[in-house]
Amino acid sequence: MENDYGIIPPAKFDEEQENYSAVVHDIATLICLPQTCAKLDQCGAVLELMAYESWKDVTPAYYETAMKTKYTRDQASSQIIDIIHDNAMTDIAYAFGDNFNSMGYIARRMISGKNSNFTSYYESNEAAALTKMQQLIDAFLNL
Repeated sequence: MENDYGIIPPAKFDEEQENYSAVVHDIATLICLPQTCAKLDQCGAVLELMAYESWKDVTPAYYETAMKTKYTRDQASSQIIDIIHDNAMTDIAYAFGDNFNSMGYIARRMISGKNSNFTSYYESNEAAALTKMQQLIDAFLNL
């Protein structure tokens, strides 16, 4: 791509917010073994080692080489990538979205639905979210 671009972190709530807060996306990589696997312990150990090696070697290379060098054009963008990375977080309503009636996705749902009345939207979804949240709490308590 030849067009210039920049990278910006998510906006702070207000001037008093000390750090940026970058929400981690709601997708996770999963690995499954077939039910017929006869060596679950050995397969589990190999998968855990592969995940560790990826975290140790691939992830730093991805950030330092790909994200901060290959895909950026200026030092400021590289610094912004560090800010986003260092302030990554998630929220239980986002991670367990369905169990909170998708309340963690309010902004996404309001934008796609062309709705700008947050209060009305929240109030119309709050009861269902609280019911689903209680079901999740009960499920955890029953573990």
